[in-house]
Amino acid sequence: MRDYKQIKKSMNRYLRFNFHRTEGLIARLDGMLFRELVTGQTKHGIRGSLTEIGVHYGRSFFLLALGRSGSEKALAVDLFEDDQLHTNRQGIGRFGGFRENCRRYRLDLSESEILKGSSLEVSAEEIRRRVGEVRFFSIDGGHMYKHVANDLRLAEKVLTADGIICLDDMFSALWPEVAIATFDWLRGPGNRFVPFLATKDKLYLCDSRYASFYLAMVQDEKELSSRVFRSISLLSWKTLVLLPSFRSRVVDRVAASLFSLGRLTRIPRSGSKGPGTPLVEPLATHSRPRGPSAYPKSAGLA
Repeated sequence: MRDYKQIKKSMNRYLRFNFHRTEGLIARLDGMLFRELVTGQTKHGIRGSLTEIGVHYGRSFFLLALGRSGSEKALAVDLFEDDQLHTNRQGIGRFGGFRENCRRYRLDLSESEILKGSSLEVSAEEIRRRVGEVRFFSIDGGHMYKHVANDLRLAEKVLTADGIICLDDMFSALWPEVAIATFDWLRGPGNRFVPFLATKDKLYLCDSRYASFYLAMVQDEKELSSRVFRSISLLSWKTLVLLPSFRSRVVDRVAASLFSLGRLTRIPRSGSKGPGTPLVEPLATHSRPRGPSAYPKSAGLA
């Protein structure tokens, strides 16, 4: 079993060196929350896989994959479109870009850990067959009502009793159906989930019995407790709102701009050398088989 301190070290290394190198929209504050919640679960003996619907090029998913301990797995579910709309600046589509990032960061995934397709076509049984029960479920797929409602029901069925659900774009004016579907689900009969954390982009949910446990986890971490803006009541439950400091917003904006410029240069294939080779800090990984079989010809969600 990997020690949670080693896991946290690996996740910190990714946040420091590779987070902004990876295309995506998740803010660093949420990356820090992913790190703290995932390692906190490991520290307190909470076991299960880590799953994300809507992976894009992997910026947030790689944090979850680095959080694996022992035999735990991480499941990436995405449509991984490779059309022109979803081609990055190097001319690589989502699936190719995701696999390229796995190679760059030396992050090995088994065949069962990549699911290429729509979440509307994925069953709870399929997720359990691939990775077992889930302790951290990140939802950032389709933003229409039917997608969010489906993904929440899916997460509820496979989540461990002490697990976490994280929803993206919960408070975005561009995607109002995310909030509508979420609140409809939360107010449904017999629902056991409550909100406990919110950022500008995401809402974090867990079983009502564990809300105080996860709140304490965040409040005890100085780096995160300093980001607490206020405590609000959301559906009568205490919810901490975290916002980045002014300094961190400036630093993150500069870093994002610099690495965005760096991505304008085409990333060379593994083994190539030259001035265009990015200075990448390798990630600590598990001892898993590598090779073409790690990337199935068909896999899961968006």
